[in-house]
Order: sequence, then structure tokens, then C-alpha cells
Amino acid sequence: LSKREMFDADGTLDPEWEVRNVAFHESLYEACGSPSLKLVCHVLYERHSRYRRLRTRQGDPTRNVAREHEALMRATIARDADTAVALLRKHRSATLADVAARWPAPEEVTGG
Repeated sequence: LSKREMFDADGTLDPEWEVRNVAFHESLYEACGSPSLKLVCHVLYERHSRYRRLRTRQGDPTRNVAREHEALMRATIARDADTAVALLRKHRSATLADVAARWPAPEEVTGG
């Protein structure tokens, strides 16, 4: 994941990066021991990704997503669940904020 740029030259999300990102996040949930929880996480991620692909171009320039992923990986490998959960919550919240910040206001959609 860290060896691939998140965005293509035209500012769109790189499809190969996205595949690697999904694999990374799913690997974080793998050890939870609950097939139901893993399925819920997969479905939520899949639905969230759809909207991110529609609206995210370049993302928030102040974020370093690669660094966020690195910190998540290190906390997970260290089996520091509290830190990993806190970092994942922060990571997801920042991504949702990126999408929401770029979503058009209702008047932009309706022309009103």
C-alpha cells in the first residue's frame, strides 16, 4: 500500500491503491475472531468507498494517509488494540470529513 500513490495524475483515486487499501483494512479486522463483525466492516467499507470514489479528488492536503496507515500497522503488529482502535477511528473520521467537505450543497445539486 505504501509503495503506491493514492491518486493518479488526473486527481482520481488510483484503482490499484484502492485494492491495496481494502486489503490493508480487512487485514486489520482479520484477528477479531467474529465473522459477523468482519462482514459488517466489509459492507460498511464497500458502501463508504463508493461515495469516496465519487467525491474525493486529491483529498485534504494536510493529511498524510500513508503515515496514518503506518501508525495503524505498527499499533496492530504491537497488539496495542486501544491505540489501533483510536487510530482507526481518527483515520475513518478524517476520511469521512474529506468526503463531506467535497460533497455539493443541496442548492448546487438542484440549481436552487
